[in-house]
Amino acid sequence: MKKEIDRFKENISLVDFIEYFGGVINRDKSTRNSFLMDFHDTKLVVKKNDNGHYIYFDLMNTANNGTIIDFYQKVVKKDADFKSTVIGIRKYFKNGYILNEKLEISSGVDEAFEYTRITKELDNLDFQDIESIRKISLEILKEFEDVILKDTRENLCFPHKEYYFDENGKFKFNLSGFEIKNLKTNFKRQQGKKGLWGKKVGNSQDIYIFESALDAMAFRELHQSDGFYISLGGSVAPKQVEYLKAVIISAKSQNINFCLDKDNAGNKMAEDIINDLKSLNKNIQRVLPKTKDFNEDLKETKKGVF
Repeated sequence: MKKEIDRFKENISLVDFIEYFGGVINRDKSTRNSFLMDFHDTKLVVKKNDNGHYIYFDLMNTANNGTIIDFYQKVVKKDADFKSTVIGIRKYFKNGYILNEKLEISSGVDEAFEYTRITKELDNLDFQDIESIRKISLEILKEFEDVILKDTRENLCFPHKEYYFDENGKFKFNLSGFEIKNLKTNFKRQQGKKGLWGKKVGNSQDIYIFESALDAMAFRELHQSDGFYISLGGSVAPKQVEYLKAVIISAKSQNINFCLDKDNAGNKMAEDIINDLKSLNKNIQRVLPKTKDFNEDLKETKKGVF
């Protein structure tokens, strides 16, 4: 355990980690040896200490300082115990502690991305709203809560990541953008670049691919299947197929299930992606909803229609 904690402190860039939760580097006031970061309503300084560990301190709150462990317990999950802290930080590693190294936001002209607005976790009222509107149970929402955020306008924000192999053949992933949705107004947009949204549940290496995160969670509730739940966020882009290939290869998955909408667009999307994946020699199948999509299936099931 101590070796793992030391790896966290030495190998995870605390700058990248803080950026993931809404911090922004002030490059004009940063130096070669330390970074000044705007973080919500305060400012943080990040540097390495004599032991080679990343540390931070809050310029406006002297009690807020320390290593990545302290940042997680004081900022990310306040009062988290040590075990849950370690489990939480492990999410930023894969395949023998490969660093989730860049966590870059791909912004548009003049940094129009507005990444700092996407900073908050869901609360009980948010879960109640989703359950009321989309009929996804609280149990399932809690299972996926670490891959759903919200912004200050109360929009749901689904983080998308790029997945790839570097020049040394190591599997890596970067945050690329967010799929933004408001269930009450039907507002939706993509901020940053499209990647793949997803989460692994259970121990299976099977992969389930959806057009939306909400369909993925609805399918989980209906079928209770373990595996990698992946959303494309609507229509598919060529790079998303490459990211999907990287996930399939890295996970050594044999069974790929396309759970796309039962309409012309979903049929065409499934056909195109399946053709692109044939070279991987995997077991690939379509899993069709009874209605247009699996969230509608869930709603109809709870009405007693099915």
